[in-house]
Amino acid sequence: MLRFFRKDYVEQFVVIVLMLVTAWVPAFVNAPRDLYIYGNPAPLYNILASAFSFAPWLMTVLAFVIFSFSVFFFNSILTANQLSVRNSTIGAMTAIVCVSSAAISVESYPFMLACPLILAALQTLYVLFLTEKPESYLFNIGLFLSMASMLYMPSVVLIMWVLLSMMIFGYKQIRLYFIPMLGFVTPYFIMMSVCYFTRNLEEFFALYSNGFLGLEFQRMSLTSQDMIVLAVEFVLFVLSYLVLKSSKSDNSVPMRKRMGVTAVLLLSSLLMMTLQVPVMCNGMIFVALSIYYSMALSALKRSLTADIMIIVMMVGACVVQYLQLL
Repeated sequence: MLRFFRKDYVEQFVVIVLMLVTAWVPAFVNAPRDLYIYGNPAPLYNILASAFSFAPWLMTVLAFVIFSFSVFFFNSILTANQLSVRNSTIGAMTAIVCVSSAAISVESYPFMLACPLILAALQTLYVLFLTEKPESYLFNIGLFLSMASMLYMPSVVLIMWVLLSMMIFGYKQIRLYFIPMLGFVTPYFIMMSVCYFTRNLEEFFALYSNGFLGLEFQRMSLTSQDMIVLAVEFVLFVLSYLVLKSSKSDNSVPMRKRMGVTAVLLLSSLLMMTLQVPVMCNGMIFVALSIYYSMALSALKRSLTADIMIIVMMVGACVVQYLQLL
């Protein structure tokens, strides 16, 4: 099976599309009859939810289209940064099966819609250290995460990921650390200005003061199925880490920095899980794990080991999704 991902790209593309459709069949069958308007600050998502309230199933279509785009965007990020085999769809495959490890439901749509913006921030961080003038890159990263937080509130945690990644890159100028935060607050300033001219500024402050001040870490409430899924993901992560440690992979400075960014992203994703209810609707943790899985599969020389790893991930994702239909 691993050899398949080194074959003709068109064949791989067709298989990935079939995997996407297969993973999302239960979501379309169980399409929501109404859309939840979040009480916490998620203005862009709430606008979309209100717009599609006359036909909630359209939100499922939108989430599917954006997630499909995100999968291929994710794959291109990995190949462009030498984290996956070139001209392959291993990254797309791992992203599909990992995110599908949790049941796709209406509660997961905010993350699905915010995913391309978070991935854009990831790609910008991966190439940040290659430029001598990082100011515009840093501002754009903050802007991407700000827009993502307007769709999926826990994305606000990722601003810490950016600052820690900058430390990994060795930036010593204090002013650089304020640039992504400036980019982050810019969309909120524009929204505040609009609210001022429409005389809704008081409501804006009330919503965001309650939202941000009410942002608190919660105890994870996991079902037995969730615990099994996370246990399998943990085992696969450990195996991937061992494969990467034992393989003679690229150990250059750029690769080490990218791995540092990825490690901080994984830790930030774990933190985000404590801010999202239901916990398993925080797909960011699965995106971060997908990077490690893709790298491990690309580094594996023994096809049988890789095949077993892929099959376990595929079967697990299908079981989780189709249990919803019972």
